[in-house]
Amino acid sequence: MGRGRDGMVLAIQALRAFAVLSVVVDHAFPGLWPGGFVGVDVFFVISGCLMTTHLVRERDAGALSLAGFYLRRARRLLPAALLVLAATAVATLLLLPPAWRPTTLGDIAAAAAYGVNWWLVARAVSYFAEGGPASPVKHFWSLSVEEQFYLVWPALVLLAARLGRRGRGTTASSLAVLLSAVVLLSFAAALVATGRDRTAAYFMTQGRVWEFAMGGLAGLAAPAAARSGPLLRGALFLAAWPVLFAAGFLLGPNARVPGLDIVPVTIATSVLFALGDQHGVGPAGRLIAWRPVQWLGARSYSLYLWHWPLLVFAPFLLGSGILHPWQAALSVLVSLGLAELTYRQVENRFRAGRAAPLQRRPVRALAGYLLASALVALAALGLAARETERAEDVADRLFQLSQMPGPCFGGRAAEPGADCPLSHRLTDEDFALQTWSTQRVAVPNGALCQNEPGDAVLRPCEWGAAEPKVRRRIAMLGDSHSGMWAAAIIPFAEAEGIRIISYQASSCAATDDPHSFAVYLAADRRAACLAWRQAATAAVLADPSIDTVLVSANAHQQAIWTGSGWAEDDGAGFARLWMRIVAAGKRVVVIDDVPLLRAPLPDCLARPHPDDDPCARPAAEVPTVTPLGRAVARLSTDRVTFLSLRDVFCDDALCHAIIGGIPAYMDADHISAPLARSLSPRLYAAIIRPANAP
Repeated sequence: MGRGRDGMVLAIQALRAFAVLSVVVDHAFPGLWPGGFVGVDVFFVISGCLMTTHLVRERDAGALSLAGFYLRRARRLLPAALLVLAATAVATLLLLPPAWRPTTLGDIAAAAAYGVNWWLVARAVSYFAEGGPASPVKHFWSLSVEEQFYLVWPALVLLAARLGRRGRGTTASSLAVLLSAVVLLSFAAALVATGRDRTAAYFMTQGRVWEFAMGGLAGLAAPAAARSGPLLRGALFLAAWPVLFAAGFLLGPNARVPGLDIVPVTIATSVLFALGDQHGVGPAGRLIAWRPVQWLGARSYSLYLWHWPLLVFAPFLLGSGILHPWQAALSVLVSLGLAELTYRQVENRFRAGRAAPLQRRPVRALAGYLLASALVALAALGLAARETERAEDVADRLFQLSQMPGPCFGGRAAEPGADCPLSHRLTDEDFALQTWSTQRVAVPNGALCQNEPGDAVLRPCEWGAAEPKVRRRIAMLGDSHSGMWAAAIIPFAEAEGIRIISYQASSCAATDDPHSFAVYLAADRRAACLAWRQAATAAVLADPSIDTVLVSANAHQQAIWTGSGWAEDDGAGFARLWMRIVAAGKRVVVIDDVPLLRAPLPDCLARPHPDDDPCARPAAEVPTVTPLGRAVARLSTDRVTFLSLRDVFCDDALCHAIIGGIPAYMDADHISAPLARSLSPRLYAAIIRPANAP
């Protein structure tokens, strides 16, 4: 078998080179190699191959030491990884905007603990997401999966050895049976996971283990592959490489990964590993042995570590806001240089250099590596806590300011006669730290409630004035765009003796049209939305104590599903529902939807920008009439009050994201709690005055 200068089989280094180049090109130049993410799957198969063959060889020789195995893995992986994580933490503090630092530092801590894949699942992060803040350590998810694989794989080999002795077989034969079972079980888990939640399934360990097991089977099959005929070996070789390249071109963000779509990649990689350098194809063999290919394969680990943080930080370092192609190319070149330095000065030194004597005491040496990882994780957590505290302090300050807002604070700046020339410039740059998680809604006597998508069970909650001070009851009905106005009602709810009964369901507006949905609501969750609508509507209609129903919706994204596509929502379903409420003797207050931004405001404000209100949207792009407005136009009753706030958000030229010196949104379409509180007088006029009118 041919080997490179580092003793590695040439074909394996070529696979590594292909894998890392695929990932780097996919990240640096999206669309050029849309299936480049398959490089990670290639890495998984290679790891399964190498670890299985090494463990079996050591077990058969009677030299398998768990402490020694884990120490070798730690020396091979941890020094370079911890170096990159430490550098990323420093760059985060120096380059990233404060709004992104707490989450990014938390990601670094999870990466240092090799659990970032599950951390990303918990945060509902999508590997294929475009726009928004990209974590500079998101690529560590694959390394976390590998480390989790390393924890259990030696035990599987030991189990196979014991089963082999009992059944008078060999470790390899018993292991082949176990690995086949692992492939079936893990692949079944992957199919189930991708069917339920493809975003989370991408990072889940249990749905990835089958790829490692496929590699293990390939390693066990390598001796048999070497004994096969040259024609068969050549045919398999010439078939496998095109499969890998075809996957890079044909797969994309919608691929079923780690499910069916990745099976050809794992099979092709397994075949190439089993063949090794005994493929018998001369021209291809010379290409595989080509020095640049081998150089890239040897440095694939360090290149994988460095390339993604540099791509994330480049726009901030260069002040461009977005990553231009030339910046991506420059980042890749710098990554190659850092990979070379890390390979020579870190990987090689710890793997076989001065650190070699430590192997005489593997447990103590392993503890040292684990302690280093723990220290990096704890340091990142400490820094994240500090940055989070800063954001919380800003949220508290905004809350206090919104309790007694000045004439140019928030929505007050849009009042007639207000003289606020700097309304669309942040009064304090730290206000950009406001995010969804730092809102101060301050619901008295209770908490806001909201059904998650797919939850049809009615879960109302109440807040506001308490008995015996309750003089009237108001229902809030609709999706989260209805619930976001709670902060505007709280300032006068108790004083007016108002008790609020909240019926909220995320992504499920209250309408009487069974075909009207938010366009982003998954098809398999529409039935639950319909059931919740019916239950919530029935509950409101049946409650005689409710005299007013406040409704709103994410109307800019509400449409009619025709069965084959989306059509404009004409508002008829909303109008029918409101008339049912009116017929039950209640009033309806409709708050029209706010303009939709192009991107979440915290992310937009975090990017370098020269303008006072960089996230404003041209007013011509924002429809002046929503389905809610069209519904009101269908009615001729004074029992329905319509409140439009377009004058607060939009002028003739722009719909603004900064209003009255503060962020108007907490994402791309939900207004911030401080802005809502500044608009409390408008809601008071719409809710209280009509009810008091003779």
